Amino acid sequence: MGLRDECGLMIHISDTAALFFSFGVHQKGHRTRPAQLRMALPFVVSLAKRYWTVLTPERTDGTGRLAAHLDAAFNAFGSTILSPREGEIVHMILRGHSSKAIARAFDNSPETIKVHRRRVYTKLQIASQGELLSLFLSALSAAPPSSTKDPLVHFNIAQE
Repeated sequence: MGLRDECGLMIHISDTAALFFSFGVHQKGHRTRPAQLRMALPFVVSLAKRYWTVLTPERTDGTGRLAAHLDAAFNAFGSTILSPREGEIVHMILRGHSSKAIARAFDNSPETIKVHRRRVYTKLQIASQGELLSLFLSALSAAPPSSTKDPLVHFNIAQE
């Protein structure tokens, strides 16, 4: 790589994951400054632990905390309020499926799906698909990243 001087920084993210950063200079006569790197260490460690991908034997695809948080929140969304079937319908609505597409997927009539949608909207105190997405995003932002509970338990539905 043509480096003239190099130093490294290893950050332990968890018991099973670590990051190694390599810093170097190309220019002749210049040197890396480990002391300056040490001063930035608390900041770099904080950012890395908060935002960096966590690799585990189960999750080697590069997805990390944000993806895991989204998956858990999506899968649990509404589970404390909605029936299992209503939850499945909400998942399909949030994925952008129409009532007709949902009806085909569940081998139901579109009218049956519309009844389910009305019940869901009533239970969640909303009136549209846009409000459903907004509620999901608001509840997601209120839920702690490590939570596996329904995000609605961390969010007051009546909240504006």
